Amino acid sequence: MILKSPLPVKNYVSTLMVSPTGDGRSLVKWSSTFDANGADDAKAKEVIGGIYDAGLSKATAMLKR
Repeated sequence: MILKSPLPVKNYVSTLMVSPTGDGRSLVKWSSTFDANGADDAKAKEVIGGIYDAGLSKATAMLKR
């Protein structure tokens, strides 16, 4: 449970799933539910989406080494 965060969300629940695709690769699905808190819905979605993009990009770069 996150008690304090700089993110503009509350009631945040995230799911990360990795499944094989059968061709030596994997499919990553990262989703969440949350309520905007201190920002409008669009801004909260933008912030969380940016975190997902950065995290998935970093993971991809690390796995390609």
